[in-house]
Amino acid sequence: DLVRGQMQLDDALELSTDLSLFVKRVEDSFANKTPFNGIVGDIGNYEFVDAREMLQRMWNVASGDVDALMAAME
Repeated sequence: DLVRGQMQLDDALELSTDLSLFVKRVEDSFANKTPFNGIVGDIGNYEFVDAREMLQRMWNVASGDVDALMAAME
């Protein structure tokens, strides 16, 4: 079930430049009865992922997004 619901990394990277297209793809997955589950990439690689590095990358992306939103509000 986890593998069936994951989004391929290449797709996520391509969609990351267009948030509205990303949202549409996720919404379409629910409409097609094959919803994404929030896992990006290959869940089978989980034991090889450095959790600290992954969290740092997530933090960097989220921080960049917040900074961009704040700059747009100025």
